[in-house]
Amino acid sequence: MDLSTSHRSSLASAVPRHALVLVAVVMALWGYAIFAPVLSTPAIAAVWLLVSALMVSALFPRKRLRRRAWLRAYFHEASIWQRRLAGGPVMWTLQMAKALVLSAFLMTLLVRLREPDLWRLMVAGVLGLVVVRSFLNRGFRPDLNPGYRPEFVWRLSLLVTGVVLVVALVLMAFLRPQPDFTEASLAQAVWHQVDQEAARSGVLHEGLRLLAAKEGVQLWLAQNLGGFPVAGWPIVVLVWLMVFVEQALFVTALLLLCNGVLSRLPPEAIGGVYALDS
Repeated sequence: MDLSTSHRSSLASAVPRHALVLVAVVMALWGYAIFAPVLSTPAIAAVWLLVSALMVSALFPRKRLRRRAWLRAYFHEASIWQRRLAGGPVMWTLQMAKALVLSAFLMTLLVRLREPDLWRLMVAGVLGLVVVRSFLNRGFRPDLNPGYRPEFVWRLSLLVTGVVLVVALVLMAFLRPQPDFTEASLAQAVWHQVDQEAARSGVLHEGLRLLAAKEGVQLWLAQNLGGFPVAGWPIVVLVWLMVFVEQALFVTALLLLCNGVLSRLPPEAIGGVYALDS
């Protein structure tokens, strides 16, 4: 068996293993969502830091790989800028900040996912990510630079899976029954949504209240101002733009977490990064 055949066999055998791992990740997130309201702030912070660390474990090396590709395109191999701009503490700090923000949003929004269909969609999404990644890796193997192919495949896989998930989530939000606020004031709509949130952790509670308040504003605007002949359509567009942004951030955070988890498993999802270091 030659090296190419062996590599393809290794990737094929990894698909079910990676699928099971990502399903386990979704199940772990589901468990967190169930127990988060009774967890203390230190426990919530520990989960937040763990998720952030998993995200940055993929974000940082992938960012370094893209930076090195850019440097090699514009600078000579012997240039001092190859080393100075290759990525170090500053890049890691920026990627960690990104991971902290996205993981905080993810861990807060997960607690508000109370519909089983949303969790089923997440399972389908992570399984789709594994399948799409495997398909693209095989399809682009003859054409791409081996050092950069894993990153290209990851970016395209995350994009394809992310778009499908965002569209599905927006459609589910459109079809979901909502409370009627046509006879309520804006303040009443906001407080109705906020009062449904409860958590032991003060930090998590405030995050849940903020998301609930945003949802109350969206619903009130759509139901009370969206029907105006002229001014109504910009309100509707604004509301659905807010829904889209929320779902896009959620999907981005979820898939980056999956990326971080899979990057720790063989065969290495972004092995080109380490190949460049050798």
